[in-house]
Amino acid sequence: MRDSRRSFLRAAGALAAAPLVSRLPRPSRAASQFDPDFGSASEALEAMARGAISSRELVEHTYRRIRKHNPRVNAFITLTEESALARAKQADEARAAGKSWGPLHGLPILIKDTFETAGVKTTAGSKLLGTHVPKEDAIAVSRLLEAGAVLVGKTNLPEFASDMQSYNDVAGTTNNPWDLARTPGGSTGGGAAALASGFGFLELGSDIRWTSSRCAATFRLRPAR
Repeated sequence: MRDSRRSFLRAAGALAAAPLVSRLPRPSRAASQFDPDFGSASEALEAMARGAISSRELVEHTYRRIRKHNPRVNAFITLTEESALARAKQADEARAAGKSWGPLHGLPILIKDTFETAGVKTTAGSKLLGTHVPKEDAIAVSRLLEAGAVLVGKTNLPEFASDMQSYNDVAGTTNNPWDLARTPGGSTGGGAAALASGFGFLELGSDIRWTSSRCAATFRLRPAR
């Protein structure tokens, strides 16, 4: 998971000749206190708390960005737009009523497709699980949702998370947004590529050593350390 991308993007931008990321418009901080494309998770939460943007507006913006840029990046196996918009609306209604869902109230997040999600297809990048729809959330997933997060989609990975790139026969190849001819690594390649592209604010992943460094725009946190 990552809390900030902007500092990484600014530092790496001068070095990377990226077909996708280098062309993406980045509003200056002076022009806007919150950048919905590359703002951090904490900035997004603060903006929602002070009413600068609603959870639904943020989720809608995220999906517009995904529709525009993901065809070249291919970061997702499954998108959950309908349920995400409904949950974001509920998050806004709860906030308006003075109720807090927790520290991630209304925040759009991503989940690697190895983690089971109740009612949402979970393939682990394998055709063997191509129609698998879990009945329960993984513990890590349930804790994020209990903290108020909004699931945007399930991200791509190598089959059963067993490679250092992110290709499988279910969803194909995820490309590195800094250079579409290169890999974002593995096994959380879809998540790292999605965060670097501004498709969400946090990702629940695993084996994030290679992907966070190859995408040069994500911050990794290992809560067990």
